[in-house]
Amino acid sequence: MTRYYHFAVQLVMPNISSEELKLISTHSLRVTACVLLPEAGKDGWYIKLRLRWLSDCFDIYLRNTKVITSQHRDDLAKVNATLKGLAITTSNLSGTLEQSGLFDDPLYVLEDED
Repeated sequence: MTRYYHFAVQLVMPNISSEELKLISTHSLRVTACVLLPEAGKDGWYIKLRLRWLSDCFDIYLRNTKVITSQHRDDLAKVNATLKGLAITTSNLSGTLEQSGLFDDPLYVLEDED
């Protein structure tokens, strides 16, 4: 399989040196797939199953790529918008919490222990 992979790489990159070619193996495909699958939204169990890992050692190959960073930013933006809405709502309460059944005392009366 490795010989075939080297042959295919040489077709695409005819000027690749033999030293560089030795760095490319079928393991490279497995690692690349391990990086691309989370970008596609696949969970760890899926990666482990599809790439046939018996342990969780695939975790060492996971990278913080631009796609993953963008997904993380977008998910946090939703949470931040919710928190911002809550902050605005609570700032309009003149120092007290709304009657939610959890707190009947004004906010300024509550101590850290409460």
